[in-house]
Order: sequence, then structure tokens, then C-alpha cells
Amino acid sequence: FRRKKHAEVNESSPLPPSFGSSSELSKNSGALQKGLRLVVTADDLGYATERDQGIIQAFENGIVTAASLLAGFPSSQEAINRAASAESRWFAPEAGLGLHLNLTEGKALTTGENFLGKLGFWDIAAPAGCANGGQAHPQASAAFLEKEIRAQVEWFVQHVGHPPSHIDGHNHVHVIPAVARVLAKVMAEVGVKWTRMPRENLASVVWASEAQKGFYERVCQCSGESAGIFRGCGVQTTQGFVGFRSVSEPQHILAGLNDLPADISLAEFMVHPGFPSASGDEFSRSSDRLAELNCLTSATTKQLVQTL
Repeated sequence: FRRKKHAEVNESSPLPPSFGSSSELSKNSGALQKGLRLVVTADDLGYATERDQGIIQAFENGIVTAASLLAGFPSSQEAINRAASAESRWFAPEAGLGLHLNLTEGKALTTGENFLGKLGFWDIAAPAGCANGGQAHPQASAAFLEKEIRAQVEWFVQHVGHPPSHIDGHNHVHVIPAVARVLAKVMAEVGVKWTRMPRENLASVVWASEAQKGFYERVCQCSGESAGIFRGCGVQTTQGFVGFRSVSEPQHILAGLNDLPADISLAEFMVHPGFPSASGDEFSRSSDRLAELNCLTSATTKQLVQTL
């Protein structure tokens, strides 16, 4: 790296392995500076077949350089098979296929019970990972978390053939401090060196509702609280993050990158491309997924990002 580093990056460690292959930006405007390396990560691989198809297309024909795979979801195995047959680079140990740790949707691998249960989604605002209503979530114990996290990592290794290049969280659950304390320990033991730290300039996220902005604010706060936990276990993050915004036009990508601090060398752009799914939640069924896919594979966007 040629410029001042943020604390999350250890100078002696290599770049995330594609957390895979990163991209170098064509700097023609705004605050972008030459030498910024960008990881573009597509979340939710394995959520639904339509989403998987779009993610793989964005990797093969667009600017996506990494993906985060859900363990044990209905289309997880099919997603692995699709990626393997797409002549992609995802199955090399140095590739950017990571684990999208899930503690909020569907069933736990260890118990077969629904994460939601009677208490609803985990509340990222609660220090101990409480559910809506303020009651302690029965699955928030450190013992359960460690067992479930290890099970999802083991599932990944068994089905993919090597450890994940990175681990991040579905619904950003990994930055809840109670989760981060357990996850960071497990990551250090299994040798996974990279995670996501979702903090960005929310003043530019103009499209979000007040409820969505409130959620993003809590995610950013939890990220600040958990960054030291990961760092203390030798787990690194990129220096900048973009992902709480619409990505339906190339100018949205450029605007997000222009919001990054000027003194960083490595950043992650979180995206959710795909074809709208026939099942799943409203987010997965939304036409926004196709809009992101079209943007990430457009000629204009690819001109913005020159692959290394």
C-alpha cells in the first residue's frame, strides 16, 4: 500500500485473496485516487436459484470479484454446482468465496429449529443480541453461537473443499458484539483472516426510509464496537465500505466510491445482484435485484473498474 493505512489493515499481511481478485479503479473524477483496490462482494449466494444465477453472471460477466455463500439454504448446493460448472475461479483456495454467516433466517444447522422462533429477528441494537421486545434471545448464548458458527464453517469446508476466504454476516449479524466475540475466536482458530466492517457515510443514503436508516446506524455503531474484537484476534477488514445504497445505475457506484475516505488503499463494495426470486422475502423478490445485476454487468460500469 502506498498511502496512510487505517487500523484495520495489517501492513505485514497480504491482501484478501480476491476476497479474491480485486479491481483497480479508473480515477477520473471526485475523491478517487489512483491505487485504490476494490473488492466487490455479492451476498446471499445459495438463497434462491434465481439469485444464484444472477450472482454467477455478475462474477463471470461483470465487476463482482467475490461472493458470500449461505450454508444449508435450499439452493446452497445447487449454487456450488452452478459455480463449479461456470468455469469460474471460485473453487481455487485463493478465490473469493466466503461464508455468509446466518443467525437470523431459516433453520440452525445444529438444532434444525427456526432462528426466528417466537421472539422474532435478532435486534442488532441490543448488546447481547436480543430479539424484538427486549427479551434475551434463547440462541444468544456463547455456547450456542460457537456450536452454530463452527457447524456452518465445517459445512462450507465439506461442500466447497477449502475454508472460506472471508466470513461476513447475513443481516450484518456478525458485528453484534456478542456474536463478534465468538466468531473472531473461531476465525482465528480456522485461519480465516478477513471479515466485513460495514461502516459508511449514511448522509448519502438518501433513498432509505427512516426505519432503514435507523438499522444502518445501528449496524455502523456495532461495527465500531466489534472492530477491536476482530482486530484483537488477528482478523482484518478493508479500510472502507460501501453497500447501504441503491446500485441500479453506474453513477450510484461512482458516488459511493467518491464517498470513501481519500487516504485508503483497500475498500469493499457490498452488492446483491440476481434475478428476482419466486420465493423468499420481499428483498429477494424485488426487481431491484435485476437492476443491480444489469448495472454490475453494464459496459459503462466495467469501464469504471479496470480489472487487475
